Amino acid sequence: MTQWLESRTLQRTKGKSKDSTTALNTLEALKFHSELQAGDDTTKMAEGWETFQLTFIRAITNALTHGCDWMELLACLHVCSRALKTGQQRIRSIVVTAMKDTSLFCNPVLHAMVIVAKLDSSFSQGVPGYSRETPSAAWEACVSRLPGEDALTLANRVFDSYLQKIGDDIDHRTIWGNKVYASEINTRTAYCLGNDVSDPARGRANHHQFTLRWHEARTTKDSLWRL
Repeated sequence: MTQWLESRTLQRTKGKSKDSTTALNTLEALKFHSELQAGDDTTKMAEGWETFQLTFIRAITNALTHGCDWMELLACLHVCSRALKTGQQRIRSIVVTAMKDTSLFCNPVLHAMVIVAKLDSSFSQGVPGYSRETPSAAWEACVSRLPGEDALTLANRVFDSYLQKIGDDIDHRTIWGNKVYASEINTRTAYCLGNDVSDPARGRANHHQFTLRWHEARTTKDSLWRL
């Protein structure tokens, strides 16, 4: 791992624009908020992450905007998070996991969202006033087809998370009678099918077929799930 990181750092000086090199150097020199070093004080760490989160996101966004290579960006995050005095081991652990998640390398923006979501969950877990485990959390996390997930499992995941989100006296038998609810569920399912990081071509084909069948169902005023 160390040799790989060093080689990526050397490559950064070759064929890179000044802006992209500056963005990567800035990211590599990132210093984490002091309260993120609070050890066992989970409340202080949650406060530290809430304060630091925007800086973290802006640094990643700046690097992506200037066309930086995603793997080089992750390498810089690894370097700054492992620094002895200014790093953060929990962030380093999540970054290392991200560096192994090859299924998301083709979509840096989505990958960055996943990293931030994991950090949100990690630092807020069990901390009063900071927990992200809201009824809509699962629904908000439904943004793509997961690696190894079949279409039916995806549809069920979207459906179950929507039921959890709305929290009304509605179940799987009655929800389809509400046009707004049905539209939101089918729109999100179509989006997730299309955002297939493991097989983009399959994603495009499934999105097209799902949208076509949904349109046919709406035209005939029938339920998509009865087809």
